[in-house]
Amino acid sequence: MYTGYLYVSWLPNYLQTARHLSMLNSGIYTAIPFLTAMVVGIVVNWVGDRLLSAEAVRDGNRRYLVALSRHRQVVGCWIVKAQWIARRSSAGVITPPWRRR
Repeated sequence: MYTGYLYVSWLPNYLQTARHLSMLNSGIYTAIPFLTAMVVGIVVNWVGDRLLSAEAVRDGNRRYLVALSRHRQVVGCWIVKAQWIARRSSAGVITPPWRRR
């Protein structure tokens, strides 16, 4: 929900005011995440259809593909969180517990 707000209202305004892009160019750059998501969605679903035959779905093998995709999601979230913590701790905002006095 918040990501949709970010892409639809904040990003075009930011591109126009901070980066001094025209309304047309900011609209084009704002469309890139949606176009990318569309292409990735089509490719991932096509790959999923190729990996799982109708027989494999009946046998219950779909759960392995779903588990793999959820695992990759969690790992991606951990990477983003670790980068956020590293940036905040290098700026002196977050002090690790072992360094507190």
